[in-house]
Amino acid sequence: MASGVYRTGVLMTPQGSDIVFYRDGKTATVSVVKLKLLNVVQMNIRTNGKSDAGLNVGSSGGGVVDEPTMILAGVLPLALNPGARTAANIGFGSGLTTHTLLGWPGLVQVDTIEIEPWMIEGARHFGDRVHRAFTDPRSRIHIDDAKTFFSSYRKQYDIIVSEPSNPWVSGVAGLFSEEFYRQVREHLTPGGVFCQWVQLYETNTDLIASVLKAVSANFSDYVLYAPNETDLLILAGNKSLPRPNARVLSASEIAESLRWIGIVSIQDLEIHRVGDKKILEGFFKTFRIRANSDYYPVLDHNAEKARFLGTDARHLIGFTLYPLPIMDMLGATAPPEEKTNVSMTAFFGPAKTANMAMALRDFFLSGGASGRPLPADYEQYAFRVARMLRNCGERPGEEEGIADFYMVASLMSAYLKPGEIDAVWKAMEAMPCGRALTQRQRTWFTLFQAVGRRDPAAMKRTAKALLLQEPNIPQGPMRYLVASAMLGSIALGDPEGSLQIWNGYRTKLYGTGEPSLIFRLLAAECSPRHRKLIW
Repeated sequence: MASGVYRTGVLMTPQGSDIVFYRDGKTATVSVVKLKLLNVVQMNIRTNGKSDAGLNVGSSGGGVVDEPTMILAGVLPLALNPGARTAANIGFGSGLTTHTLLGWPGLVQVDTIEIEPWMIEGARHFGDRVHRAFTDPRSRIHIDDAKTFFSSYRKQYDIIVSEPSNPWVSGVAGLFSEEFYRQVREHLTPGGVFCQWVQLYETNTDLIASVLKAVSANFSDYVLYAPNETDLLILAGNKSLPRPNARVLSASEIAESLRWIGIVSIQDLEIHRVGDKKILEGFFKTFRIRANSDYYPVLDHNAEKARFLGTDARHLIGFTLYPLPIMDMLGATAPPEEKTNVSMTAFFGPAKTANMAMALRDFFLSGGASGRPLPADYEQYAFRVARMLRNCGERPGEEEGIADFYMVASLMSAYLKPGEIDAVWKAMEAMPCGRALTQRQRTWFTLFQAVGRRDPAAMKRTAKALLLQEPNIPQGPMRYLVASAMLGSIALGDPEGSLQIWNGYRTKLYGTGEPSLIFRLLAAECSPRHRKLIW
């Protein structure tokens, strides 16, 4: 019964796991399972066989995949509202989010609402990892339904976190509805921050759009963060949301929780940012699904189907992986740092990719050596580009040289700051053959310089020139050129020009198929009145 065979098809065995807690409650059967793994001592708490939270309860090894979600669900609202005094957390789970919130000394009370009493008792088995949830005098645990709790207590909070179970679980989808968000909004202080967890697995982009439409209808601003590659955190408020405040890193207990998941700086926190309402609202409007509502429960009716079909919406994180600074140039306020310095983490692809860009930067600035590891394929790209720029007599073919340069330059242009990427271009041009490139290679070099500098006019001009010069280039580089030209046009305030580029190349790029989400985003930015015509 604790295995959740109905969901995974896998039966746990005594050789691989221990059942340390098992109780049949009024609303669910709760179990705590210790998994016998090689690297960490992992324990998870389950409702009806479905894991709701997993923690590494050992003394080493770092966090497991659920932990960035639970820790950041507490840290991010604090970072956006460091003056918060009160917080409410919907759904106890392992207790880690409540524990994390209580690591902030400014909070005077944290109310945690959990409908199933045995969930609280099961979470005690996580011990020191969640001890503040049970021992801190500021922690108050309420056994109640979330909607009933807020209706009864009629109290306002500076922070409200909602971490219910997955929407396909019976009765849960109502905590992702327009009506619930309206209720939550009324219980936030004027500058309060609401944090909603939703999974990207066992769902689809339409269902995520239905949740975001419900959030958008009730909050003046929201921002999305991806703590890992399977979850999404929606931060919403009644006022414009600021960038995370670095003060959150100054509290020793918060800093300790963040270090456990590989976050030691504000850049480490910001690499998890996906986008905000200003940029994404138009994109989500292109999905025809309506906002999830208690009266039109599109999430409740479709979540089970998505789970059985095994679909997901993980490609939403692709906004942060595409090799163009799309969010920066569409209006997001870029952080002030002059140099990219992101810690490596096992949980999040964009952090790994940023580290690759940093390694390539160091490689070219140091003349061929980097203290950061590079994947073997990118190391070869970098060596071949360096050889092309140093040894004029050993140049590869023009096509091969452009392909290698495209791989390294597109990555650096997207992730490095304008000042540091300019230093890389200057180092490349200073190499013996740096100014002896062919005209075609020089044009590509100019494009990557423009992208690195966030120069929309040069991006548009150079990308359009390359599209005319190279009508038969491979699909990957062609999509990059079309996206660069569209992004440059939008950033210049020329959405009609961007739409013209899209209409000219859409069929060539995708035929009659569905375009990628990047082009859906760029096309949606062309003009609101065109959205219904584009899709």
